[in-house]
Amino acid sequence: MTEKKTSSINQLISSLETELLPELHLESLNPHDPVVVVHLPNPWQLLGTGNYAAVVYHQDHPDFVVKIYAPGRPGFEEEVEVYRRLGSHPAFSECLYAQDGALVLKRLQGITLYDSIFLRKRGD
Repeated sequence: MTEKKTSSINQLISSLETELLPELHLESLNPHDPVVVVHLPNPWQLLGTGNYAAVVYHQDHPDFVVKIYAPGRPGFEEEVEVYRRLGSHPAFSECLYAQDGALVLKRLQGITLYDSIFLRKRGD
């Protein structure tokens, strides 16, 4: 990893720990519904939510995303282990940091599997 990339990741982790996590408010209302982002501090932007977590990014670090598990939702440790086993591969994201229910991941551009299926169904 280049020195510039390492510096950017370290800055992002600092922002995650000092700005995002203290101000972020996630709620898990129903285990079968996506989590709800009640408050997301600026300049963080929401990319999406799932049944366990929300994914956000910081405009100063567009090559990375942060996935934050909602309180009480399972799966964090298992996801960390999956990323550990995958290691670095161009077809998959890579976990660069994992602590206290938050993961910093390499951002992959493109359409998600969910959107691909959903958009295809709408087009039929």
